[in-house]
Amino acid sequence: MPSSPGPSAKHAPPPASASRSRHHHRSRARPRHAAEDGRLAAEIEGLAAHLARFPYLGLGHPVGERIAAAVAQAPKVTLDAAEWHRARLPEGPERYDPADLGPPPATRAEGRFNHYGQTVFYLASTRPGACAETAEARRAIIWVQRWRVRRFRGLLDLAGAVGPAGRGVEAALLTAGLNAVFRRHRPDPDSPWKPEYFVPRFVADVARAAGFRGILSCSTRFDGYNAVLFAWTRREIAPVGEPEIVDFAAPTGAASHAGRRRGQPGGGGALGTGTRLRDAAAVHGRTT
Repeated sequence: MPSSPGPSAKHAPPPASASRSRHHHRSRARPRHAAEDGRLAAEIEGLAAHLARFPYLGLGHPVGERIAAAVAQAPKVTLDAAEWHRARLPEGPERYDPADLGPPPATRAEGRFNHYGQTVFYLASTRPGACAETAEARRAIIWVQRWRVRRFRGLLDLAGAVGPAGRGVEAALLTAGLNAVFRRHRPDPDSPWKPEYFVPRFVADVARAAGFRGILSCSTRFDGYNAVLFAWTRREIAPVGEPEIVDFAAPTGAASHAGRRRGQPGGGGALGTGTRLRDAAAVHGRTT
């Protein structure tokens, strides 16, 4: 733990010149940070507009090329064994079993990280986190299943859980793309077609093509991690017990769902790049 001064320690105020210097530094730092956020947002907006016109030609845009190059340079990381969680809203009075809280069928619908015909496994590092990712209101009844994830190799780490996020690649750009959801692009809320997910789906496609088996990222809805898996085996992931019903209430002071998902390419900080969270045992791992 960091040492602290004793009770008799005296702290003289800084000289006026030093105080002005620090204030001047802070006043300059904020605009630089805001400028960086604005630049990333504009780049992701440009890629989103391109994908809205040409959904399968993301590499035809310079930002798409940069994302692909960054993913190609990123290391594959391995997660140690830990417990993860998946949640689902009730669809009637029937009780769910573990299979109902597994990955959805490949033919069900397009999602944030999958096209029709693909299936992915969405997991959260905590039970409240899984609920926060699923709830469509500040309070909801939600089914939650625990999943035991054994040592899992081949993830793209955008959370900095194993080391500095991206390890020198354009991690901020990758994370901004991963978190970019442009709901204004969706023509009909009830439509199974989801163009608002073009950018994160492109990031997932690039990761698949580079041989990654999934993506680890910081959540924009709770203080923890999300994992989206593209490929897995029954030996690597198994249910723990039966699903539990949870009366979920969003924490007081949490940002509204509308604010988190209203189309901003990110969920906090520098476009959702997040910081390393040290209290989640589920993400202790290593570079493979």
